This record gives sequence, structure tokens and C-alpha cells, in this order.
Amino acid sequence: MADPFSGHNPGLDCPARGGVNITLADSDLSQPVRAIRCKTGGTMKVTGVDGTTWNAFFTDGETRALHVKRCWLTGSTGVADIEGLY
Repeated sequence: MADPFSGHNPGLDCPARGGVNITLADSDLSQPVRAIRCKTGGTMKVTGVDGTTWNAFFTDGETRALHVKRCWLTGSTGVADIEGLY
């Protein structure tokens, strides 16, 4: 079945178009994500697409709307089973 929305330009208030499993690393993701879900909560050091770096705090199973290009291994604790939505 063809995607009837394939010609639409998705806005940030639209549903995610895809997802990726995230492995924490001290390098940029293969593609920026606009939301992160963590099955196991903790602290994740992230870098936004604007270059700002901060610590994001997650509870178990939480999804947060964060437009990020990097999820750091160094400085992150406790988070596991991470999914990025774009």
C-alpha cells in the first residue's frame, strides 16, 4: 500500500516517521532524533542539534521530546534500552 502522506513535509508536532536503537557513544548519532525513550531511567548527557550539551534525567519508560545529535557515554549513568524517534 502506498503512503498517502509521502508528499507531505512533516512538522515537529507530527508523529515520528521512524526510530532507531541508540547506543551511548562520545560521537554524533547517525542522524539527529527529536525524541528519546529510555526503558531504564537515569541520567543521560546529550548534545542538542544547536550544540548545547546538558544532562537529561529520565524515569523508567519515559519519553522526552529532545532534539539531539549526540547521546554521550561519558557522563551518562543508569540509562538503558534507549530508542530515538525521528
